[in-house]
Parts: sequence; C-alpha cells; structure tokens
Amino acid sequence: MTIRNLYLVFIMLNFLWPGISWSVTIKDAKNEVNISSDQYKLTWKKAETMGYGTAIPSGSKKSLIQNLKDPFYHGGDYAGWEYWGATGKVKILEQNVGKSVIEYQSKGTKIMAYSITATYWDAVPYFMHEVRGTNLHKEAQAFPVSGYDPMFNPGYEFKKEEFKIWKEPIPHVAIWQPNGYFIALYSKNPRARARKGDWQGKGSVVQLNHDWQLDMIDRKKQSEPVTYCVALAKGGEGEAHQLAAEIKTMFEGKEPKAVNHHGKIPVFWASIKDKH
Repeated sequence: MTIRNLYLVFIMLNFLWPGISWSVTIKDAKNEVNISSDQYKLTWKKAETMGYGTAIPSGSKKSLIQNLKDPFYHGGDYAGWEYWGATGKVKILEQNVGKSVIEYQSKGTKIMAYSITATYWDAVPYFMHEVRGTNLHKEAQAFPVSGYDPMFNPGYEFKKEEFKIWKEPIPHVAIWQPNGYFIALYSKNPRARARKGDWQGKGSVVQLNHDWQLDMIDRKKQSEPVTYCVALAKGGEGEAHQLAAEIKTMFEGKEPKAVNHHGKIPVFWASIKDKH
C-alpha cells in the first residue's frame, strides 16, 4: 500500500468516525503523571505513597477513587510494613499508535525498590501492571509477600452486593458503584487469590494475593514480575466478569485489538501500518 493510499484511508476513517482517538496521551508533570485514552483518564501521584490518585472511566464525571491518601498500592511486612515509596523516575518506554508503556521507579524505601511497568492501550477499558521488587537489604528478602500485591482501597464501605470474587477464567475481583461504573483487578497468575479485606480498620479493600509466587531475592537482584490488570468501565458484575476472558487472552500473548469496548468502532490503522 502506498503512502498516498494510507493517507486516504486515514482521512476516510476520520471522516466516518470524527470522534475516534488514535493514541494514549501521557503528560509527565512535576507532581503527577496524567494518562488519557478514549476509555479512561488516570492520574499517577508521585508523592508517597505513589499510585493512582484519580481514575475516571469514559462517560463518568466522577473518579472511582475517592481516597486521596493511599488508594492503590502494594505492601509487604518485613518485620514492619513497607509500601510503595514516592516516584523517583518516570520513563516512557514506548509510545505508539494505540499503546503507551511507562516505567515508574520508586524511591525512599528501605527493603525493596519497586519498578512498575504500566501498559496502557487505547480502546480497551483496562491497563496492565508488571511489578518487580529489587532487594535493597543486605540479606535475601521475600517478594511478593503478605498478600497485598496489589491492594485497592476506595475509601468507603462497599456493600456485599456491590462486589464479587471469581477464580475463573483467571482470578479477579470487582467493585461496582451506584453511579453505574466498576473497577476490577485481574491476575495473570492462576494461583493468585482475589479477596476482600479490612485494612487495619481503614475500611473495605479488595486485593490480589500473589504469595504463591514468592521467591527469595538476593541483595541488588530483581524479582520476577507480579502481573495483573486493572479495569474501569461502565457496568457492573456482568461486564466486569465478561472482561476476564479477554484479559486472559491478552495475558497469553494476544495484543488487544484497537476496537471500542462496545464493538462499534473498528480501528484498522495499526494493521494497515504493519502491512505497509
């Protein structure tokens, strides 16, 4: 296909679907990183404890995260609890049409330094984390440990009928809110355990326990990744569970297609570019 024909296809698609989004936007500011796709808007807070401060799915005016202090993070008990520290470095590893990959590196921790490789796709309502721990201690340390990898604390008490845990097709847990949107966690590891808990009296939390893949990490060595997805979209129990099969396929190596979550807007630009 010639460049001229590619250009004509691009113009035609924009004419047919003028509202279509072609990329994930990343803005690295002083105190936060802003991530925007056609499915969600996220704010990564750099201060301790680093993590997502806001998460707004497409169509919603309200963030699904209301807890500004410690909404989303990992934690381990190393004879005293240690969590993700502050963000030390932000590296944009990849930024292509429909996909961006960022690495967040922690600072200020004493036992483990954390590296979070986050993959954001356009046109799908989920993103992926690969979390690795590097041992800063002089003796070998376990990772992951204590069952809080990750933990999501929305900052309010959700009712029994507003969340559910599944083991199949992959371990996952979801919370759906009265405003008609849900947020969910999905693990790549089939031995992981999704669960609900009460985090030291702070209220209801949901988490993925990855302790089954615990390994002893020598000094200055890095662990294998803890891999999971976070989804946020319109819907409830059914929609959250339905996504699990698609995410499992992605974990198995099939890159998400650039297709609107509701199946209305096919985007062929990536495949056209590859064939050229």
